[in-house]
Amino acid sequence: MKRMKRMIAAALAAVAALTLLCACADKDNTASGGNLTQMKTVEEILAETPESDLVGKNDVMQFTTPFYSTQIQYNEGFLLRERAGQIQPVKLMFPAAYVLEVRSNDLSVLYEEGKDYTVEDGELVIPEGSSMKAMPDSEFFLSDADTADWVYNEKAGGDEGKAPTVDKTVLYGYRYVVTYIRTEVYEGNVVPSKADKLTNFSEKAKEGGTVEMLYVGDSIGEGAGGSGSFSDLATMTARGIEERTGATVNLTNCSVGGIDSQEYMYAVNGQMDMVNHPNIMANLQNKYAMMERKKAYADIVFIALGTNDSSADRSASVYGINIEVMIDYFRAANPDVSVVLVSPMEINEKIRRNLETDKRDLRIHDLAEYAETLASFEDRYENLVLADVHTAQASVLERKYTEDVIADNLNHPSDYMSRLYAQFLIATIL
Repeated sequence: MKRMKRMIAAALAAVAALTLLCACADKDNTASGGNLTQMKTVEEILAETPESDLVGKNDVMQFTTPFYSTQIQYNEGFLLRERAGQIQPVKLMFPAAYVLEVRSNDLSVLYEEGKDYTVEDGELVIPEGSSMKAMPDSEFFLSDADTADWVYNEKAGGDEGKAPTVDKTVLYGYRYVVTYIRTEVYEGNVVPSKADKLTNFSEKAKEGGTVEMLYVGDSIGEGAGGSGSFSDLATMTARGIEERTGATVNLTNCSVGGIDSQEYMYAVNGQMDMVNHPNIMANLQNKYAMMERKKAYADIVFIALGTNDSSADRSASVYGINIEVMIDYFRAANPDVSVVLVSPMEINEKIRRNLETDKRDLRIHDLAEYAETLASFEDRYENLVLADVHTAQASVLERKYTEDVIADNLNHPSDYMSRLYAQFLIATIL
């Protein structure tokens, strides 16, 4: 039946001659922020969409088109878990009006409807005997919590004191993606375009142009959390800009795993000796040298820090001072550089350290306050905007499990969350 529908869809597509983006993100049907508000039927989507676009694939445009601006939800990720002997219900962003396919996280394995999964009242159901294996508690939780570095805190309820695995490789073995058609309007937070405020970048990001892009972040910017099957966040963002503008984007990724805003502030202030973090020093010195070489030529710089500041319990006011030092560092070298401040994604607030000398939560300071601090810079600086990943992600977390978007149960985005992250960045600047 599904094969027949696809054949019909392909034939109709040749007549309709409509592309996916025209069908699913028509400007007449899109409210401010790119949110699609007028839904077509499943039959219309199948008829108007080329067969090649009725599947999820490793494709820059699929990965970086905001999920709320298209009815087809491509490669929506989830972690399949077994709790108390039962498969935990899969949470989808929307009720699935029509499931096109389900695949392994790396897209290499295609699962069979009716055998490996069924669709019941818009929900994805995994039946007994499915080839899709759920992660049992015996693998999700470590057997000896006493020796683990990380355990659940009191916010985990009945799981308090247990040690979840933080090995992303193990977790990726139970991650899957689903591509489906939705007919429900998204009513969550969307990211508005602020391209009109990024004067220098907008001038360069056009057909035949060249954009010098700097990305200054922490381990998330480095690509930590990714499975290795897809591009890292910064690269995906650069390629997404190229696909949409026709410009060539030269990316210099200056991200340093484990760093926070204060340590980067010390570096740009010429106070490298103040960085009391030996594990990052070699990387920081290398990335700072790259920044020094590129800062005068950058057309756009992304400053994406804050996750590690939360773990350090840094106040929003001090965080803001550090970020301002970094802004001024880039502006001193190039007054025309476009600056994008990126609010940090939410991390796992159920986790705490489990060391004798350190029992602190992983997420100590409220990341929403960092987003508010970054927003205040928009009124104080020209040619500068906030890409509010944190607020946009909040709506995602109302619909998905935390484990669906965090790769290692700690603070790094899964492949799925990295795609959302890139969507939010690109939606802000274009």
